Amino acid sequence: MRRPSSISPVSSTTCSVDPTLKQRLDTLRTDRDQARAALERLREQILEPVAMAPERDATYASEMRARLREGEVPFRKTYIRAVIDRVEVQPNQIQIGRSA
Repeated sequence: MRRPSSISPVSSTTCSVDPTLKQRLDTLRTDRDQARAALERLREQILEPVAMAPERDATYASEMRARLREGEVPFRKTYIRAVIDRVEVQPNQIQIGRSA
């Protein structure tokens, strides 16, 4: 069915917008744009390789080992949750690992 040429699918009239709604929309758009810019900066940082000297690797490893053995409980829990996704306990074995 053809539409008569005198009827436009979009009205050409303008409507007034509530000032509070307009301010909120402007704020949300600004927040969105800032989040997009931050995401782009993070993506650029991820692509840049990070190089560490071998002696710094050893220092980092020994520091992390000490913090995991003797550090505060909140740090230890957070670290474990960051690297382990699942723990399965069975009568004769325990499996700890990442989910697929």
